[in-house]
Amino acid sequence: MKTAERLRSSSAFTLVEVMVAVVVLTIAAIGALGYQYYAAKQAYLGDAETIAARTALLVLDDWSSTGGRSDYSPTTLGLGFSLESSAPPNETVYAVTVSDLPMLVQLKWANVDSDSSAEITLRQLTVAVSWAPGQGEDVFDGEAGAGSSLARFVTYVRSDASGG
Repeated sequence: MKTAERLRSSSAFTLVEVMVAVVVLTIAAIGALGYQYYAAKQAYLGDAETIAARTALLVLDDWSSTGGRSDYSPTTLGLGFSLESSAPPNETVYAVTVSDLPMLVQLKWANVDSDSSAEITLRQLTVAVSWAPGQGEDVFDGEAGAGSSLARFVTYVRSDASGG
């Protein structure tokens, strides 16, 4: 009879073994959920960066097609841009929301070289897009606060006396 009892008790799991298995499965599940959250967050950030970069390139391309005019405004695109602020004469900030992502778009220009005899000017155009910005910070400072991101693109245009 002792042999039969030993066989019955050795074929079953003890309460301790079951509790250890539950703890191991719980830790594995929590780790998997943490990774899933991290992956979803990184996917969102990647999408936001892509949207901001495309917005910046759209504005930069449209602005450079005007010859880098100092009075350029992306509000003429009809895509929801609105004037946020205009500080110095060569900097302007616009607000826009694309795919539920609110962004600030800052346009800045500077004449970097000119030839007065040929009446040619080389102008640098810079478009910076900041999403989830901190309060009151200049997006060109590059010191975006926690949770802030910045996409910046620069090009050069040549304008002559004819305006093109």
